Amino acid sequence: MELSKLNIKYLVVIVLMLVTLKFINPSWTNINWGISTTILAVTILILVLISFETQKLSINYLVLIATVSSFAAIGRIIFMGIANFQPTTFIVMIVGYTWGSQAGFIVGMVSAFVSNLYLGQGPWTPWQMLGWGLCGLLAGLLGKGQNSLRFLPFVILAGLCGLFFGSIMNIWHWLAFTFPLNWKTLIAVCATSLTFDVVHAVGNLVFAFILGKPFYIVLKRYRKFV
Repeated sequence: MELSKLNIKYLVVIVLMLVTLKFINPSWTNINWGISTTILAVTILILVLISFETQKLSINYLVLIATVSSFAAIGRIIFMGIANFQPTTFIVMIVGYTWGSQAGFIVGMVSAFVSNLYLGQGPWTPWQMLGWGLCGLLAGLLGKGQNSLRFLPFVILAGLCGLFFGSIMNIWHWLAFTFPLNWKTLIAVCATSLTFDVVHAVGNLVFAFILGKPFYIVLKRYRKFV
């Protein structure tokens, strides 16, 4: 059966990823897990963008995604003085809940990249993009088929996603900068960032509790354009 153009693009990306991994780890031993897993994360992001790019999307949809992504990025920059207390995760999640998992994932990706243009790009950027994207995706799954805001479940999920996002960043830091890789060092990394992750979770709870309903009402008005 002939491969579609989309499948060919996926295949090319996967092959390039494998070739790159082979170049980094010629014998597939003594693997550099930090670089290898980052390449995997980047590959996932590229595949999502390919899927997004191949769809026929209205200009209204693209404008709304760009606007909300910029808003989420600005929210992170404004609150950068308070470690991990920021509305970005909440905004990504309420978009995902209201407009669907794809919109949530894309807004999470774009807001992380755009905010880092000011805060600083680095090897952490793909992981932040993936982390916020997955938060938007999870919120989209919660809101799938819903015609109203499931307020309490959404607030709880927002709090949990603060810890979930922190776990993703902890795993990246553990893989990239820690030796040896074992349970003791993983627990140590997680313990070091626990305060920041809790602040992130509490911030999500606060923003979701106060702004969840107003944001949902506003975003729902534009859902017909998405």
